[in-house]
Amino acid sequence: MGAKEKRLGQILDKYYVRSNSKVVIKDILNSNYQSEILDVYTQLDGVRENYNFRGKWDFVFKDFILELDEEAHFNRYRALTLTSSLYDEISYFPINKYKDFCKTYEDKCLKKGYGKYWASTSTEKMFGPSDLPKSFVRYGSSRWKQRAFYDYVKDVSYLYTGIPVVRLSIYDQFQINGKELSLEQLLVKNNLSDEYIFTQLTSLIAERKPL
Repeated sequence: MGAKEKRLGQILDKYYVRSNSKVVIKDILNSNYQSEILDVYTQLDGVRENYNFRGKWDFVFKDFILELDEEAHFNRYRALTLTSSLYDEISYFPINKYKDFCKTYEDKCLKKGYGKYWASTSTEKMFGPSDLPKSFVRYGSSRWKQRAFYDYVKDVSYLYTGIPVVRLSIYDQFQINGKELSLEQLLVKNNLSDEYIFTQLTSLIAERKPL
């Protein structure tokens, strides 16, 4: 768990109740949504016999799930997943904003384009070989593809479980005392109280949940 995720958890835990129930995600892989999910997996160069999901949630609360998306979550592969027609059924998802983040901030993602952030034995088993770090000559990054696919499966799991998945990005913007600050800045500023930050977050969380 990174510092920003830990800080967010400290704030949210004061106001939301965590759930001990386990939300099984991988069941959706073989549900009525399998055809569309497999199509996205294939577009990401996924290897059919290794079609699977092994991700975990950031925060599971009583009536919704929350994911914090940092630099590694915004790139060309995540943008590809956002073209899936299943997002038409998730009206509360900030699809245009997330597409913009993928286009605007891939360079931030690329700063971690090395080591396990780029490729590993397990990611290449799922998505085939990778190019050299920070290179997109032919294959690109198997780890980026895996992360994009896992984020996609988490998003569409709502259609199967009925449990909303709220995404917050470190690039989300807030008006604070006449200045625009990102969520990342809110989480690292030590002069802002937990209560104040939570007040800023509540409206955004409400916007990203179904009515």
